[in-house]
Amino acid sequence: MTYLILSVSLLLTMPAWCSEASTGSQQSEASQVSHLLERVEQQQALMKAQQSRLEEQRRLLNEQQDEISLMSLQRTVHRRQKNADCIFATGVCHRALLA
Repeated sequence: MTYLILSVSLLLTMPAWCSEASTGSQQSEASQVSHLLERVEQQQALMKAQQSRLEEQRRLLNEQQDEISLMSLQRTVHRRQKNADCIFATGVCHRALLA
C-alpha cells in the first residue's frame, strides 16, 4: 500500500518535462501508472498469501508446542509413578529408575 501511495505521489509531483505534452506521452504515462498499479496489486496479493501461510505455520507450531508440553507432563507422571512403585515395593529408590 505504501508503495502505491509513494508511486502515485511521485508521478503527481514530478515536474512536467514539456509544457505541451503530446497525446502519445500522456497515454504512455497513463500506461505506466496502470502498469505500476497492477504490480502493486500483485505484490499485495502475494503478501496476503504469505501472511496466510505464516499464520498456518504459527498454528501448527502452537499445536506442536502443546504436544511437547503434554508429552513432557506424561513423562514426569510416568517417572514419578516408577519412583513410587520402586519405593513401595522395596522401600528403596534406585537412581537408575529416576533417569
